[in-house]
Amino acid sequence: MTSSKLHFSRVASVSRLHGERQTRIDSASKIIKFEIPFLDDITRGIAPHDLVLFGGPTGAGKTELARMIAQSAAAAGHATYFFALEAEDREIERRIKYAHIAAHIAAPAKWRLNYADWVLGLQDDLSGPYEDAADAEFVARYSQLHTFYRVASDFTGETLRRQLHDVRNKAKLIVVDHLHYIDADDDQGENQSLRSIVKILRDSALTMGVPIFVLAHLRKRDRNRKMLIADEDEFLGSSAIGQIATKVITLAPAFDQDAPSNTTDDRFRSTTLYPTYMRVCKDRKIGKTQFVALLNFSKRTNTYESKYRLGRINYDGDTWTPMTSGLPAWAGEMAHRA
Repeated sequence: MTSSKLHFSRVASVSRLHGERQTRIDSASKIIKFEIPFLDDITRGIAPHDLVLFGGPTGAGKTELARMIAQSAAAAGHATYFFALEAEDREIERRIKYAHIAAHIAAPAKWRLNYADWVLGLQDDLSGPYEDAADAEFVARYSQLHTFYRVASDFTGETLRRQLHDVRNKAKLIVVDHLHYIDADDDQGENQSLRSIVKILRDSALTMGVPIFVLAHLRKRDRNRKMLIADEDEFLGSSAIGQIATKVITLAPAFDQDAPSNTTDDRFRSTTLYPTYMRVCKDRKIGKTQFVALLNFSKRTNTYESKYRLGRINYDGDTWTPMTSGLPAWAGEMAHRA
């Protein structure tokens, strides 16, 4: 007779109530804010055991959102470990620094500023006076941010497991950018390998008590389906990816919406704000949600604006209707109330 490994904690249910309230209160004190009002309003933040899966089409701003969350968490004093598997060396630091510089440059120069030219060194005439101050601000605010860039040709699920184990007693938030840059196991098919990797992430979040935020690709859109924004079943690979996560968030450019004007200068009108849909497809605590927010992404500062407008997507997913009244109780002050 072979011995079996114990997989469960077997305790009488009534005994689990002892200390339940205090454990719940303690857990609430460890919630990390997204610092994106719509996400914080609807989900209340990132809880200690969360596995947050975030997806969007190429170029939709996934890395910028991950950077914003990591940046705000580190600034709040939470030890944040960012595995930048897709990025080049220093990219996350540069993105943070650029956002600080962009916030300080005034009009009319600010309308010419953009990340692509700045990172190539083509806008030093604009950013030069602010570079040293941005460096000093980074040092002062982000000592709790730790970045890992890929240096080896292979980074497998087992590599990820070891890395997570190494930071288990230090991390308060882990960001993985992103899932599809983790190499498939040679002994498994691609979909099964992805499922195994997500399970490693979920198990790690549970056993470590540390939330993990992971980015992932979506499937290519079916040209015959005019969905405005993806749901939890649209991630590339196994359908179990979205099922395993505790929170699933998607975003998409809102091509059906007009870009707002953010300047009276006709040379730059409607060129820096990009309407974006954001959706919480799933939250283990609040269930499946029906709301889709419309907010703007600023290409000048590479950040999402705080104000948002709530709406609903129809059954076919091809029409977004703004809510003009009856906003849910959780909608905060940044929700549009016209």
